[in-house]
Amino acid sequence: WSFRDIQPLYDRLGVTYDNVHGESFFEESVQKILEEGRAKGIFVDGKEGAWIVLPDDLNDPPAVVRKSDGTTLYLTRDLAQMDFFEKEYSPHVRVWVVDVAQSRHFKQRFEVYKKLRNTPTQFVHVIFGRM
Repeated sequence: WSFRDIQPLYDRLGVTYDNVHGESFFEESVQKILEEGRAKGIFVDGKEGAWIVLPDDLNDPPAVVRKSDGTTLYLTRDLAQMDFFEKEYSPHVRVWVVDVAQSRHFKQRFEVYKKLRNTPTQFVHVIFGRM
């Protein structure tokens, strides 16, 4: 629905895509990411059975990758998406232009992924005001 609604703007700007992968495309890969993170000791037990990743800076909150009821979060699916793009495209740099309100999410996302993978890819969050 989002793509359908924004397509007229993309058409006006001449934006096209070679491939589009919605969030559900990565759902099958999430379990593999969770298992790997646990096996490497990166995903540890948090409160009430949640799985978390302790931050490098202990002043920051932990990143939650699995809730106490076993469900995943955007962060978990984002890690699976990053993994797919790394394997499929081997980018040198990946850039996200996203609202300032997502800054913590992107900081955690990049930090957690770097703990999972020894990747040379540079990840950049370009903060774009408020959307």
